[in-house]
Amino acid sequence: MASEIDVLVVGAGPVGLLAAAELRRHGVACRIVDRLATPAGWVKALSISPRTLELFDDLGIAADALDAGLLLERQRTFVNGEPASTVEAVYPDDAPYRHPLLLPQPSTERILTDHLARLGGRVERGVALESFTERGDCIEAVLASESGKETVACRYLVGCDGAHSAVRRGHGVSFEGGRFPSEFLLADVAIDWEIPHGEAVLFTTTRDGTLDNLLVCIPYRDANDPGRPRYRLSTMAKAVSETDWENPPDERIASTTPAPTLDDVRGWVSRFTPMPAAVDDLRWASTFRIAHRIAGSYRVGRAFLAGDAAHIHPPTGGQGMNTGLQDAYNLAWKLALAVRGRAADGLLDSYDLERRPVGQAVVERTKQRSTKLADRTQGNQEDARRADSQ
Repeated sequence: MASEIDVLVVGAGPVGLLAAAELRRHGVACRIVDRLATPAGWVKALSISPRTLELFDDLGIAADALDAGLLLERQRTFVNGEPASTVEAVYPDDAPYRHPLLLPQPSTERILTDHLARLGGRVERGVALESFTERGDCIEAVLASESGKETVACRYLVGCDGAHSAVRRGHGVSFEGGRFPSEFLLADVAIDWEIPHGEAVLFTTTRDGTLDNLLVCIPYRDANDPGRPRYRLSTMAKAVSETDWENPPDERIASTTPAPTLDDVRGWVSRFTPMPAAVDDLRWASTFRIAHRIAGSYRVGRAFLAGDAAHIHPPTGGQGMNTGLQDAYNLAWKLALAVRGRAADGLLDSYDLERRPVGQAVVERTKQRSTKLADRTQGNQEDARRADSQ
């Protein structure tokens, strides 16, 4: 016999955790499941925007985030090994929090998991959504784990299960967009150098006056070793001039580029930086291609999409996780009213009407900034910072 629940949240990354916590805060009985037996330990998303900190303030966890994170003070830029600029990393005066907060995703997930626990919730790990069927006033979802299969009858289903969302695929929702042909390399390392830890650094090389490659070094605070400066590094596997922009690779074919080694990362730093730098303690490394996609709808019947399940885009400006967290915040109180029978007609439809245009705008803005990398137009930087802050 199927067990019953008001809302089933699939995916226990930051977006799913916030959705589940907000549902419980509003008095909704929900379950949150994740197919991973343990949380992923790598840095992934780092930036917490001022608007997200406003949400955290409402949840009562802004102080926890600020204590665990690192405020970004300024950004340095080098071009062909020469200093080019140093700018203060501040948002416009009317932003509630002036400096970007750099907080590793595992720390964000820990804070949200603790917050969920205080509200009486917990993540059920090693549990995957296998299939679901909408039947009248409920969805019957089949969950699979090591202990077997379980059928759950829920009034609403929320897919926060990433770019390969089982919820989105289960409803056949389109995910239009594509990928850039450029492949990026990522690494999480400790660096000992002369640059203060509160500064992000962008090293670029140019060819014929345009950007050819770059090394981005974003600092963060390690909760287990806060005195040691750690960075998430990214660079292009091939320079702009060596990339075939007219014939991108078949998206169905997985990348064959191996993950970088510590020696590889040391080579990047040596090639781009003009100052001595000791690089060690490689914790995680990966490769990826920048994708840009958005779901055809954020709602189908009683199922909803949020976060990477609904939109993916270039990491420029650190918009991905922030946009997803704000999706969840928007959706949860509406679902709570619907569960209690107090929602006005069309309230649940307003989630797609309000959040999908935001997702589209973020996808387009980050796509434009990343197009061919070398062809970026500067535009109005104040407007860009204001948009990123929200």
